[in-house]
Amino acid sequence: MTDGERITMQLGNAATKWQNRTAVASTDFLVGVQQPRRSWEARTTAAASTFQTAVSNPAIKTKFEQGVKRAGTQRWQARAAQVGPARYVEGTAAAVDRWQGGFKPFADALGALTLPPRGPRGATQNLQRVQAVATALNQVRLQRP
Repeated sequence: MTDGERITMQLGNAATKWQNRTAVASTDFLVGVQQPRRSWEARTTAAASTFQTAVSNPAIKTKFEQGVKRAGTQRWQARAAQVGPARYVEGTAAAVDRWQGGFKPFADALGALTLPPRGPRGATQNLQRVQAVATALNQVRLQRP
């Protein structure tokens, strides 16, 4: 057996081991989320300046572009089609209350709007209606913590 064949076999074994171990690790994952060693919020907030420095680095744009090109549209579509539908349904079902709470300030702002009257198709006053909606929604967005 050549070194290349041996490495390929070892890599295959490692991948199988990884797949088998992660398949039964959901309880470990849940315990880690529920009982973290350190506060996610505190550590993430403390890292805000590091994040800003990292994403402002000009090399990041290049790395980001390279990663996108390496993945490619076909890989993205294949993976999204393979795992996306089930995760989408499960994720949205779990997020209904948060979505409703998050959208409520926007719905309230829209409900409180008094829009100028509609005009004929293409009329300037129709753009004023759009502007009123956009302004109200942006104000809500900017006031959110």
